[in-house]
Amino acid sequence: REQASPPTKHRANSKSAPRRRTTMAKQIPEFEELPEVYRQLLSSTWTERKASFDRLADIVCQHTAEFAAAGKLPKAFDALVECVADPNPKLMAHALTELKDRVFPSLSRHQHHLSDFAPSAVPTLAGACVSARRGAQRSAHETLRDFIARVDSTRVLQPIASLVEHGNQRMRETMMPHLAPVSADVYEKRPMLVSKYVPPAVAAVLRDRSGASHHQGQQIVKSLKEAFGESWKDIVHHSQVPGEVQALIV
Repeated sequence: REQASPPTKHRANSKSAPRRRTTMAKQIPEFEELPEVYRQLLSSTWTERKASFDRLADIVCQHTAEFAAAGKLPKAFDALVECVADPNPKLMAHALTELKDRVFPSLSRHQHHLSDFAPSAVPTLAGACVSARRGAQRSAHETLRDFIARVDSTRVLQPIASLVEHGNQRMRETMMPHLAPVSADVYEKRPMLVSKYVPPAVAAVLRDRSGASHHQGQQIVKSLKEAFGESWKDIVHHSQVPGEVQALIV
């Protein structure tokens, strides 16, 4: 019985280690800066907002694991992404570049974290593509493409399809190039997700009676047929789209 004591002690030590790591993650000094950083992101002065964006990006990139362990990463990431909708075009362009070149690559080392943010990040980035001034539109589209390429396609399909289904003409123009390739990738993993989200999006575009939307619908159907071949018919038939509408999109 005396010989059994050391293993028991070892097990106790092994259990205590995760608790120490969690405590350390929650107490890193940089976390004390966050309330002021978030406050300055709401400043009426764009240079102060930019400085806070840069500081928050620095902390997140340097301490991604600690942010995730402490449950602070979603709020921080959302705050950074929301800067692409800033009314100041200089800060908007700066945020787009920093996200693509620094923040996304850093979080990609923890890919499951980046994918978790797809439902909120995709609409915000797509909105930047639509609203950006001419000089920043290219950067906005590059940042959106980069984000989509980095995340799990099964997490990004729904927001893409939703924006195609419910967006205006410019939003559909922004998202259409992503629908077919993302759908094709998802089909290899979870084909029912494609049937759930994609045919309703296509049907909504075709039901829009404007000339531009009808042309968009034809383009979407063409790209999906090219991506799926004969499988596109099966995808549509397994969807919840009414039969009379199915005939229009196969």
